[in-house]
Amino acid sequence: MTSTIKFDQWENTASTKSVTMDQIAGGSGLVPVLPTSIGVQTGSASVGANGVVSFSGATAVELNNCFSSEYRNYKFIVNVSVSNSPSWYRYRANGANLTTSDYFDVGIQAYYDGAPATISSRSQNIGYPLYLVGTQCLWTGEISSPYVSAPTRMISEGTRDNSGFFRTAQSVYNVNTIADGISFIFENVATGTVQVYGYR
Repeated sequence: MTSTIKFDQWENTASTKSVTMDQIAGGSGLVPVLPTSIGVQTGSASVGANGVVSFSGATAVELNNCFSSEYRNYKFIVNVSVSNSPSWYRYRANGANLTTSDYFDVGIQAYYDGAPATISSRSQNIGYPLYLVGTQCLWTGEISSPYVSAPTRMISEGTRDNSGFFRTAQSVYNVNTIADGISFIFENVATGTVQVYGYR
């Protein structure tokens, strides 16, 4: 979207300049990102004009070319219905998952019943930030510099609807590589939406 704005000069004259809304915001707002293509393991998936990916009966949803040099940071929001499923992620490059054993995660999880929170850590060939179960699960995260040849960092959190469960995790893919996409992977079939936003 382009808007026209008048700028008053010190000499009491005016000039006119066309700028985009992203420039007006200084490039700091969340901008929906449209993947160039999507993949799905079992089930089906589609992407809307606003970049929202809808999926049904899927065990994995793959977003290709949603990261680029245009934005340094990204936010994702996953709303999902799934039955008793560990939920993983993998970064992608050139249409394929990155599967080296360089995903490191540290997480804290707690329940509503007052039991002490637990801390877990792991390193594997797949990122594992939380465990989802229910019809209104939420998984969100912030990703720093996936399209830079450096380790990629993520802070994520999630909750599920059948208990007061909450988990937050800090994760790093400790490889100097460029990732242009991400896969969300479920042990059981899942139905929901995922949206990725870019920001500077």
